[in-house]
Amino acid sequence: MNTTRSGFLTATGAATRGDLAHAQDHGHQTVPSDLTLRVKALESLLVEKGLVDRAALDALIDTYEHKVGPRNGARVVARAWVDRAYKERLLADATAAIVELGYSGMQGEHMVVVENTPKLHNLVVCTLCSCYPWPVLGLPPVWYKSAPYRSRAVIDPRGVLREFGLELGEDVEVRVWDSARAADRQRGVERGGARRASHARCDDRRGQDCATRGGKPRMNGVHDMGGMHDMGPIQYEKNEPVFHELWESRAFALTRAMSAWRTWTGDASRHQKELIPPAEYLRMSYYEKWIAGLVELLVKSGLVTAAELESGVPAASSPKAIPSLTADKVLPLIAHGRPASRDLPVVPRFQVGQRARARNMHPVGHTRLPRYVRAKLGTIDRDHGVFVFPDTNAHFLGEKPQHVYSVRFAARELWGEHAAPHDAVYLDLWDDYLEPA
Repeated sequence: MNTTRSGFLTATGAATRGDLAHAQDHGHQTVPSDLTLRVKALESLLVEKGLVDRAALDALIDTYEHKVGPRNGARVVARAWVDRAYKERLLADATAAIVELGYSGMQGEHMVVVENTPKLHNLVVCTLCSCYPWPVLGLPPVWYKSAPYRSRAVIDPRGVLREFGLELGEDVEVRVWDSARAADRQRGVERGGARRASHARCDDRRGQDCATRGGKPRMNGVHDMGGMHDMGPIQYEKNEPVFHELWESRAFALTRAMSAWRTWTGDASRHQKELIPPAEYLRMSYYEKWIAGLVELLVKSGLVTAAELESGVPAASSPKAIPSLTADKVLPLIAHGRPASRDLPVVPRFQVGQRARARNMHPVGHTRLPRYVRAKLGTIDRDHGVFVFPDTNAHFLGEKPQHVYSVRFAARELWGEHAAPHDAVYLDLWDDYLEPA
């Protein structure tokens, strides 16, 4: 078995044309037959080095397969239907209200709830990756993470909803929430509708190495999908399992367990996935990207050497570590999460109701400013507070905490006169992404 780092990364993306066609028919990508063995080999290496505890991996998988999922979100919505006071608390401070029912933590540190009404419908997407409110909806389904959904939700929300069986009249306003900060959004407080809930945190970006030209990392990568065309129809799988293959669950658990070492930031992890070359990025399945990013981070951080990946065994001189995450720490880790908010006296540059323009900037590194909104004019809808700035945090240049705002952009400002006149897109944008109008 080829266990070299380059071989590992090549194999994880080496789906044949026939494999890809088969995968598109089933809503997720077929992976090489030996990927199970490759993930198993990586797990064995990390266990031998003392970096991960298999019992902790099992506990992580069991939690997300059996204890976390949409039933949690359904309970929140049902409570809001029958308890008006709770509904008011939920809309005012979703994170606190959801904690009342015992749901909190990882990928749900900062949740927002919006309400559907007969004249207003909300749609949630993460165009830059796959952010999702894990505590109340579980891990994101394939359709939510797919290129068709991520690309089309902001530019053709009515068409997307139509594919899910929901036809909205012209008198209904559609609000699309494309969130880039460390927050999760749930919709569906409305009663009686067969609405599908969605969210907002995130997971993929752009970078260097394979993504370089002229010695500089390229920005504007394929991961930035909002508004792209020709990504195909959205493939929805009824009764979709949490993981389609055993190796996916192990890849998920390995990545989460290694993040407990705090050797790299969540923004650095997202940025690492953005370094995957465009053709590979589009071909790879979700957890292939996770495992490819993890391998590179392990080497860059020095936790694992290229020689160890090639041999599959720890170096003779390598001391055995003590796992940072053990089985007894899994639930506390999930419950606490990794909040990106900061309680600091940072002065906001903008006020609610103020007009602001997204900067026309094209940084060469990690950013959470989607390409489709740059240079566009919007209105500050709400101030979420102070958060870590991902553009610096991804490159270990400091947190640079600053205010994050939900900014409303009229659909016609973004897409022209053919967009619905009353529809809008809301984005979470940092101070440094905005300039006064």
